[in-house]
Amino acid sequence: MKIFEHPEIKSLYDELYDKLLEESGRGAILIATAKAEDFLTDLIKVILPHELSRDDKRKIVKDTFHSKITYAYAFRLISKSLKDSLNALRDVRNDAAHSSSKFELHELNEKMGTVYDLGPNIRTMIVNMSTELLVGSKIISLNGIFEEQNYTEQEKKDELIKIFNDPEKKKIIDKQLPHWELITGMCIICGIILHSKDKFNGLDMQSKTWDNLLK
Repeated sequence: MKIFEHPEIKSLYDELYDKLLEESGRGAILIATAKAEDFLTDLIKVILPHELSRDDKRKIVKDTFHSKITYAYAFRLISKSLKDSLNALRDVRNDAAHSSSKFELHELNEKMGTVYDLGPNIRTMIVNMSTELLVGSKIISLNGIFEEQNYTEQEKKDELIKIFNDPEKKKIIDKQLPHWELITGMCIICGIILHSKDKFNGLDMQSKTWDNLLK
């Protein structure tokens, strides 16, 4: 996807990769949501009139995530599908922040599916991309071991098949996959927001009305 070619999304991916894979489900959601809110805040900042006072700007950008989502949708900065996705993410974040019970991403497939419901086949694409990334990372880490033990190519293939078919190891992978999905999903969500921000960056924001901006 072209989204992943953007320098800011490449940087975001690296940051989330470093942080989320080692985090608990609760921590991963809180970090990911904070990143999505940061990108949305930057989008809103772009369209604020230059003449707006510093205090008024501060009040807007310091408002709640829910308010920012509402502002962005009300002023047609984001689509309804992205609004619904961000609100679903906010709901999961609130559950993570306020629940005292165990919070695991792999138990939230239905809720996270709503977060990733950004259009036809997007959810499936996120799962497929994340699975490929996860499996690829496992193969890279195992290749080092295989090289040390002088495995032949056939022995490597046989060992990989055995590992990925092992029920216990499959359980571990199934628990890890939602973290990879969160990384991929957040990059796509933030990439969509960033695309809007880049478009508005090209407008003369000294103008005072949308009528002037769109001429």
